[in-house]
Amino acid sequence: MQTEAQGWAGVLTFPRELSLDDDRLIARPARELTVLRGAPLVPELDDAGAKRLDLATPAHAEIRLAGAAQVEIVAADGTVSHIAALDAGPASLFVDGSLLELLPEQSEPSTHRLYPQRGEVVRVRGALESAWVLRLPADDRRRDTLEETL
Repeated sequence: MQTEAQGWAGVLTFPRELSLDDDRLIARPARELTVLRGAPLVPELDDAGAKRLDLATPAHAEIRLAGAAQVEIVAADGTVSHIAALDAGPASLFVDGSLLELLPEQSEPSTHRLYPQRGEVVRVRGALESAWVLRLPADDRRRDTLEETL
């Protein structure tokens, strides 16, 4: 792996809004991240009738989850590797290259690193509510606002 050969690995997480609910820390995606939403992504139905979204790599997407969901890497030969799971929603899921962030509204967030190979896909299946491609804003005014906000 490239990062192992270089002796370091770095990643920046997505900005979050933090709040307290009694004694529990709640992390939600910063509202300003909505400016990164590009074209909507439309999930497919698998053979069992569950929603599924296959993201080509490197993947850049935001996905809103209404309930339980799984994130997997599917190899070109069909081998499936489990990455993360959500037992109950709602939640936001961000995939940006090697970064995967799962931000449930009622439980602790989690951050994962993933390194899919050429020909593999990142698969999200379960209670998918909505999804978008992540992209940099094309409008310079919006880009300046995003940079000032972050």
